[in-house]
Formats: sequence, structure tokens, C-alpha cells
Amino acid sequence: MATHEGRDKYDRLNMLVKQYAGQYVSREAGNTALITITRSTISPDGKKCMVYFTALPVDKENAALGFLKRHRGDMRDYIESIVRTQNVPFIDVAVDEGEKNYQRIDGLLKQ
Repeated sequence: MATHEGRDKYDRLNMLVKQYAGQYVSREAGNTALITITRSTISPDGKKCMVYFTALPVDKENAALGFLKRHRGDMRDYIESIVRTQNVPFIDVAVDEGEKNYQRIDGLLKQ
């Protein structure tokens, strides 16, 4: 990935993973929590992808994490069925702590 072209490929794949992971979640998740895919990052070797999310209400975050962890393979299959031109890396999921902190600070500033 030393080339600019390689970086562009990963940037595009990151965008597509985020978009289609969001579609998968909106289609498959129940209505007990609002799960939002906030971003994704691909490892330098292109073999792993971390998908970050937030969940509302916050007390449903662990349930959302469990749901997403159980559905990683199906989510990857869904994304791969749409993005046929590139190999979709192994997907893992994590709470987007940066986004949570941003929302907390934003809420405090609005008070």
C-alpha cells in the first residue's frame, strides 16, 4: 500500500464498507436500539477491517455490540455480494468511543 493508488483503493473500500454495513444493520437489526455505523478502517495489509458504531439508547450498546459481533460474517457476505470488484477483508466491530466523546462534549456545550 505504499503507492497513492493503493491508498485510494483502501479509501474507496472504507467508504463502501461503511455504507453497506449501515444498510445491512438498518435491514437486519431490530428496533430496540438505533445502531449507526460511523466509520471503518482497513489494516495496512488489507486483510482486516474495523467497523465502528454508536448505539442509542446508550444502555443498549452492549446488546448492539453482541448483535454486530454475531453478524460479522453475514455483514461481510452482504458487502461482498455488492462490492464484487474488491476483496472485502475480515470484519470486526467496535464502539466508536471518539464519536461518543464528541457527542458528550457537544451536549455539554449546548447547555
